This record gives sequence, C-alpha cells and structure tokens, in this order.
Amino acid sequence: MGKIAAFFREQNIPLAVQQKQKVLSLDAQFQQMETERDALKVENLHLKAQVNPLEREVERLKDQIQEMKDKAAAHVEDALDEIAEALLVAIANSSYEFTEIQAAAVTGGPARASYYIGLLIKMKFIIQTTAMPSAYGTRQKGLEYLKAIGKL
Repeated sequence: MGKIAAFFREQNIPLAVQQKQKVLSLDAQFQQMETERDALKVENLHLKAQVNPLEREVERLKDQIQEMKDKAAAHVEDALDEIAEALLVAIANSSYEFTEIQAAAVTGGPARASYYIGLLIKMKFIIQTTAMPSAYGTRQKGLEYLKAIGKL
C-alpha cells in the first residue's frame, strides 16, 4: 500500500472498490515518479562531477590562449622591419651621438628617418639626447632587442 492509500486508511475514509483501485494506481505512479526522481538526482550529481573539472579545464585553456595572444601581440609590437633594424643597429654602433642626417642616410631620406626615429622612440628603443636636439642614443631595451635578433 502506498502513501495515498495509507492516508485514506489513516483518516478512516471508506473507498469503493473502483476508488481503491484508482488510489492504488496513483500510488504506483507516485512511487515510480519518486524512483525516477531519485535516479535523476543521482545522474545529476554524476554529471556535475564530470562538468566541474571540464569547466576548470576550459578556464585554464582560455587563460592559456589569452596569454599566448598577449605574447604574440607583444612580439608583433616589438618586431621591426629591416629599415628600422638597420637604423637601430647604426645608432647602437655609433661612437658619438647619432644625428638625423645620419638617420636619413640609413633610411633613404629625411621623412623616412623621422618616421623610424619616432617609431624607435615610441618603442623605447632609442632616446633623444640632451647634448644635441637632433641626436639619438640607444636605450637598454633597444640593445636587448638587437641581442635577441642576433644583431648585437
């Protein structure tokens, strides 16, 4: 006897044969639903146990991808073309302060020299010296770049 039939019996509610059969049928359905619910709860716990490590792995991989993107972006930002590299090498190898006239000779013209000098200053590879307004010297970051690409 199920919960519903037990309720009617405890309350002393008389039921006809058809009503008793209906109540017993409802009890069976109720019992089956409870069993299914319990099975679904267990399955839910198992699925959550599987999902949690996967979510952590996804987060780890997202972080790793972002880190790789950041490194790639930093590498692209620090990469120089041949003209900029040649100018940086020339400035680094000059025994005196390197002038814009010398830069124009290396880059192929004053406009190009201005562009590349501005780029190298922006990247903090060179610095404008205080001794002469249009003279430049290499910063440590520029020397490290040249070392990394094998030109120092």
